[in-house]
This record gives sequence, C-alpha cells and structure tokens, in this order.
Amino acid sequence: MQNESDISSLKKLAVDRLNWSRGLAKALFAGVPDDKLTAMAGGKGNHPLWVVGHIAVSEDGIVSAFTGEKPLLSDRMHALFKGGTEPTGNAADYPTRAEVEAASEEARKKVLAWVESFDERTIHQPAPKGLEGFAPDAISTALTLAMHEAFHGGQVASVRSALSLPRVFR
Repeated sequence: MQNESDISSLKKLAVDRLNWSRGLAKALFAGVPDDKLTAMAGGKGNHPLWVVGHIAVSEDGIVSAFTGEKPLLSDRMHALFKGGTEPTGNAADYPTRAEVEAASEEARKKVLAWVESFDERTIHQPAPKGLEGFAPDAISTALTLAMHEAFHGGQVASVRSALSLPRVFR
C-alpha cells in the first residue's frame, strides 16, 4: 500500500510528463502549414494531422477503457485515427485542423482529470484486457501516454524535415 505522499508524487510526475509531451507535440505541429498537414515524409507513414488525431482518440479510448465512461470523441474521429488505420494524403478525408486540435485538447483534459483522480485504490488498477501490452496499470499508462505522444512527435519532426521547415528545438 502506498501513502498519500507517494501517490501525490507519482501523479505529479505523470502530469509533468504529459504536459512536457504536449508542449513538444504542439510546437512541432504549430509550424506545419495548413496545406501540408497531410504530407508524409518520403510519401509514406503518418502525417501531422493523423498524428494529432491519433493521440486524441488513443487517449480518449484508453481512459474510457479504464473508467468505463463513454468516449468523448465522435465515432468518426475514432474510425479515422485509431491505431492501425492507414493515413491518406487527401485532406478532404479529415476534419479541419481546428477540429482535430480541439479534440486533442478535450482528450488531454480527460487524461489529466483521470490522473488527478488516482488514489490508493486506482493508481495501480490493472490495465483492461487488450491494453496490457501498452502498460500494465493506470499510472504506467499515464506515463506511457506521454511517451506515445513524444514518439509520434518524432514522425511530425520527420515530416517537417522533409518539407524543409525550420527545426523547432536547437
């Protein structure tokens, strides 16, 4: 059993890492021109718009799996951006930048509220069936969500490089 101080420290760490990864992702995405949001490095892989939408639906779906709550984002968003979907280069296939960014913010608020709700009973709640490969328990999942966003941020950085956009971090 963990004491309140340990639980508070783990929650603070998770929130810190989630905020760090979000800052990274937003900085990388912000400089991509609207007409290049579906560009893919080398013509393959995940484009920036898909990455931001994918992070949003992943967070929404994963937290919903833990809490039993209905996902916040639409079925259309989940269908377009869920893991395993193949991004297209056609911008007309996707919601607007503003819609995807709003979904991203909504999903992140859900994640942060979930993390803040952790207590001695829920912080080590085992991952629901099907998510064990992502992370074994609730607190590990929160940290892995930050890592997931940073990983996909690397894909956006690759697209930025392919488009000869300036580096975000020096």
